[in-house]
Amino acid sequence: MAKAYISRVKIKNYRNFLDVDFFTAEKQLVLGENAVGKSNYLRALRLILDPTFSDIDRMLNTDDFNTTLDKPMEKGDAIEIVIYISDYESNPALMAVLGDAKVDEDGITAAKITYVFEPRDPDDLAKGYFYSIYKGNDKKKKFDSLCRKYLNIRVINALRDANEDFSSFKKSPVFSIIKKYGIEEDNAQFGRIIKEIKSSTEKIFEIDEMADARNYMREAVNPFLKRYSGTEIDLNLISNKVPRIIGQLRVLENGGFLVDSSLGVTNIIYILLTLAANSSPAIPTFISGKEYEKLGKKYREIVDKYYTKTESKNFVLSKSKKLEIKDEALIYSVAVCVDDNVGVNTIIAVEEPEAHLHPAFIRMIYKDIFEGDNSVIFTSHSPEIASICPLRYYVSIKKKEKKSDAVTGLQAIGFFDEREISKLERFIDTNRADIFFGRKVILVEGMCEKIIVPRFAELLKIDLDSQGIIVCNISATNFLS
Repeated sequence: MAKAYISRVKIKNYRNFLDVDFFTAEKQLVLGENAVGKSNYLRALRLILDPTFSDIDRMLNTDDFNTTLDKPMEKGDAIEIVIYISDYESNPALMAVLGDAKVDEDGITAAKITYVFEPRDPDDLAKGYFYSIYKGNDKKKKFDSLCRKYLNIRVINALRDANEDFSSFKKSPVFSIIKKYGIEEDNAQFGRIIKEIKSSTEKIFEIDEMADARNYMREAVNPFLKRYSGTEIDLNLISNKVPRIIGQLRVLENGGFLVDSSLGVTNIIYILLTLAANSSPAIPTFISGKEYEKLGKKYREIVDKYYTKTESKNFVLSKSKKLEIKDEALIYSVAVCVDDNVGVNTIIAVEEPEAHLHPAFIRMIYKDIFEGDNSVIFTSHSPEIASICPLRYYVSIKKKEKKSDAVTGLQAIGFFDEREISKLERFIDTNRADIFFGRKVILVEGMCEKIIVPRFAELLKIDLDSQGIIVCNISATNFLS
């Protein structure tokens, strides 16, 4: 099944972006120097697609207008963000959600979703502003939380603390994955395991030092606590609650806790598990016994054919049985019945995936994630990633005075044929990829000029770095005087 993706973006009056309109591919590598608007670009997308945003997050204020505008809310200016979604037609759930968002504009057919922050009454600005998100060109067709269930965005922030998130019951991608299985509080197997663990835990307190420490804590707190709330404290390894037990699970690397691992490895694991938590296999790998009993006869027969029944009367997908083409539609129907996440299309955005990573790891994570099936967006300062990414995926943001412009690879490669594009992609190595992160570029013919031009600038008291000027050596390749 093709993955839906953002194929066009229009932003007007929002933060860095005064008025931009650009086309994008199924993957996006957003490049640019600091403070050009890479994070603001993602936030613009999140205003429409992020299910974790509240009404307060979506309600903007005068600080969110582009700084070139003078007193915008006193003049009735509006902020508008428009995205176009392509390749959603093969997904039945998205077709149901976006069928009434379809438009034909500029020769392209796509689903259109608009966020607008505007005056309630253009003729009476005293009534204040409000926001709305709608589909197509009809403001009555709302893009709401139900729509975001099936089309949404998940952003992994640049300033992430992977160790802290792994330790958090609610933030950990591990818990997000396990939560999909809908394990119930009265699960009998969990009940038996809890008793066994608690019984084993008591042996810890047969150690004299541990027993005394336990009693010391009880005596220090419990007399007051019993009078105050009728409760008491104790030491144990696990909670009685099933979700809390699951939340206490920790990812190990080679038998050790991730907190003891390098930041780079922890970040890789965090990104990969977050991707896994926000995607679902086309064919469910697990079907509970309760879900099986709810299925009709023909669906149970297809499950019996491709799944193995466990001792707990659940069903696990058999790895030895290859799915026959004639059964694909039935298996998909089973998936819809047993998995609420079927049809969900999550766009994954990773800010600075290169954080804490060795250059070799940066290239590996690009190849494993960016080249996968998911629709993904990377924002990056990494020449290593820029040097191996196809030009068509580029979104290059440049700052001009108090506003930013965006040029995409799709727009740029329109000037070249396939042979020229191939030559360009071979030409852009790690050193030359710096050109995407500067405000201006000086092209020089060879290594000699690469060395002496910065030296000339230094003698002239010109700081190239502070002005964002990149000196790029093209090694006499197609250099025109």
